[in-house]
Amino acid sequence: MTVLAHTARVADACATIVANHCFAVDPGIIQLPAEKIDPNTDIPGHLVTVHLGNLKPGTKEKALANGLAKAKELVDKDVIYGAVIFLDTGVAMVPEGLCQPK
Repeated sequence: MTVLAHTARVADACATIVANHCFAVDPGIIQLPAEKIDPNTDIPGHLVTVHLGNLKPGTKEKALANGLAKAKELVDKDVIYGAVIFLDTGVAMVPEGLCQPK
């Protein structure tokens, strides 16, 4: 993933936000609370993916769409200039054509 913003700090924070939205519920994804993995975690109560098995058709596309929706929201609010998200063989970007030659 690449996020473009006015500062590296904003780009880094927003890349984390967008990446966290690149998720879709699927029986092949096993998650545990962070504190079960590490009792000293700084993100107690947050789910952490611990195993990725066989996914149902469409799960990766849904996850990519979820991330793209969050990136669009950040662009619309003028927080970031744009983003490119890669998930397996899928690619999504906002604004459309962000990485295209002119």
